[in-house]
Amino acid sequence: MYGLPQAGILAYKRLVAHLALSGYTPVQHTPGLFRHATRPVIFSLVVDDFAIKYVDRANAEHLLATLRSLYNITTDWTASMYCGITLKWDYVARTVNLSMPGYRKSPQHLPCRTSNASPTCSARQDCPVLWLQSPAHSTG
Repeated sequence: MYGLPQAGILAYKRLVAHLALSGYTPVQHTPGLFRHATRPVIFSLVVDDFAIKYVDRANAEHLLATLRSLYNITTDWTASMYCGITLKWDYVARTVNLSMPGYRKSPQHLPCRTSNASPTCSARQDCPVLWLQSPAHSTG
C-alpha cells in the first residue's frame, strides 16, 4: 500500500472503519476531527498526530486502546508537541502558548527590502516584501 498515490485515502478509510467499531466517527464539515457517540472525547488527527480532548483519563484510554489494537502508538500526556508545534500549557490561567523554536532564522539573516532595494535592513520591518498599493485599491 505504501508508495501508491491512493495510500493516504486507503489508510484513512481503514482507520475510520476501525474507529467506528468503537463508537468514534468523523465530525461533519471538519476534516480530521472525530468524536465519540457517547463518551466526552473529541480528537484531531493530522497525518499521524492525534490530539485528544477528554473529560477523564479513562475516556482517553478507551480511544488509545482502540488505536493500539491497530497501530503501535506512543503517548505524551503533557501534550507538549502537536504537528511540530511546541505547546506550553498554563492550566491556572487556562491558556496555551504555541511556538516553533528554531523555525525562523534570526532577523539579521533574513533578506530585507527597503525603498532603495538594499539587500539588508538597519531598521525593523515586519514584512520582508514591499507591498505596493494598486490604483484600484487606493483610498485617495
